[in-house]
Amino acid sequence: MRLHEKKTSANAERATVLLGVTLCALTLLGAGAAAFPIDVPQDENQSVPTVTRFVGGWKRPDSDPPMLNAYVFMLEGNQLRGASRTVMYLKPAPGSGLERKLTLDNYSPLASLTVEGETITWKFPLANSQAAHSRARLISEDELLVENCGKQPCSPDRPVESKEILRRQK
Repeated sequence: MRLHEKKTSANAERATVLLGVTLCALTLLGAGAAAFPIDVPQDENQSVPTVTRFVGGWKRPDSDPPMLNAYVFMLEGNQLRGASRTVMYLKPAPGSGLERKLTLDNYSPLASLTVEGETITWKFPLANSQAAHSRARLISEDELLVENCGKQPCSPDRPVESKEILRRQK
């Protein structure tokens, strides 16, 4: 006769799945970042290259958005590597008592990552051999402006499709 039967709650199952997805994404982050290295020429007159200012994790400061973009830049020797993670949630109607639902968790290494002066550019592969171009520049030591330029390469004479300000994660 069993006196106590162990039951797993739905929240515990969700937490287990979310933990598994997060660990998988972190594993892919390391593998993907290793797949897309670039060489960064370092100016001999500078003791700290400009590119090291980008190194670290960056994400939007809002704590509860329906969509969250995060970027990680790493410098290994003279190679800069990067990755992006986009997470999207479906928010339930207010007062429904339901929890928000994870609808998208996309990890992407930053391909064709280049550094030109104070700006980093990259592109994401899309369907039909097209690419989405993006760029980032520092606004301050702890703020990064990321601009998405669409299917055309970023240029000063073209308006950007979207932009967001991300904060350095400590």
